[in-house]
Amino acid sequence: MLLFYMNLHEVRVQIHQTKQALADLSDQSQIEAELKKLLDLKEQEKRLAELLRGPANKRMKGAKKHSAVRGKSKPKRYVITCQAELKKPDRSEKWVKYRCDDLVKLCQFLDRQFPEWCFFNVFSNRGSNKGEQLASYTKNNRPVHARV
Repeated sequence: MLLFYMNLHEVRVQIHQTKQALADLSDQSQIEAELKKLLDLKEQEKRLAELLRGPANKRMKGAKKHSAVRGKSKPKRYVITCQAELKKPDRSEKWVKYRCDDLVKLCQFLDRQFPEWCFFNVFSNRGSNKGEQLASYTKNNRPVHARV
């Protein structure tokens, strides 16, 4: 990595020297040769800089440029199992499972995605009581607060 930085510095010094030399030249053929050399040096500088920082389009859209903490994020507070649909004639059910921190926002999401949802159970997803059922809510008995 240090070698790349040294090469990049050398290329930038050469670019500066070439620009100074261009100012002193009067012969058209020499100016063209120096301009070609300058363009090659600029291209080399661009490649070295990209190698050092990586291409700009590799970063995910919306990702932070500098993050103090890297690695896994904290697990969501709750695991939710929800009966999303109940079809009357054949009594077939559709169950969905989500992980969330805010139960009120979860209800809003369920209303948008599954207007026919019946109820959901809330299980702990952290600590010593992980997997323990904490609460159960229905379409008429909704959570009032974000947390149990």
